[in-house]
Amino acid sequence: MEVRDEMQAEFSNLELNGNLSFECFVLGMENQQAFFAAKEFVEAVNVEQNVLFIHGEHGVGKTHLAHATANLLKSIARDAKICVMSGKSFVSDVVRAYRSKSFEKFRKEYRSLDLLVIDDIDCLDNKARTQEELIHILDGLHLQNTKFLATSSFPLGEFSGFENRLLSRLHGGLAVKMGSSAELLLEIAKRRARSLGHVLEDDAALFLVKNAGSDIRHIEGALNRVVAFEKRRPLTLDLVKLALMS
Repeated sequence: MEVRDEMQAEFSNLELNGNLSFECFVLGMENQQAFFAAKEFVEAVNVEQNVLFIHGEHGVGKTHLAHATANLLKSIARDAKICVMSGKSFVSDVVRAYRSKSFEKFRKEYRSLDLLVIDDIDCLDNKARTQEELIHILDGLHLQNTKFLATSSFPLGEFSGFENRLLSRLHGGLAVKMGSSAELLLEIAKRRARSLGHVLEDDAALFLVKNAGSDIRHIEGALNRVVAFEKRRPLTLDLVKLALMS
């Protein structure tokens, strides 16, 4: 992630993928509420809403949307301080701060951000000290009217190992759900094939999606396997069957 040198030094987990944008996100009925909420989260002026929580099952595009949000802010404000990290990475940073007894510095660094993104925040489940530190950070970000985005595979109502104070701060933001459908997955498979320089025929796309399952990552992995198996264009049903069943 391209941020200023001092941020590179302070943060050990800068995980922004510059290739994940709103422009390459496949939009459908099942994810459009989250899509437009994420864009509005960055683009809106004079909006008091500074917390966005996106939830949905594994492989529906939450991570893509989280990175797209950070990339959009980066394009609008080049000097913006942005940190995108997984829930596990945030836990690791808290552990490091605990071992080095540097929590004040830790909080100051995170509170200096314009946008903090934690992907898979449910990884903080039953980690009381980590949750306590996140509460301190969110309070600081709120006072500065800066932004926090979190993704999760579960809605807030299913968080059993989270402190009420943290849940209250997340509930105070906007929570949106993402889903998927067979039609959306087919379009994702076809667009991914085009990005690789191939045409995925309709019957071949249907077979690939049925065999790969509803997780977008699995679909992309299956398509990469097909392309690696044979460079021929277009990608026909017979070719896809041969590649996936070999």
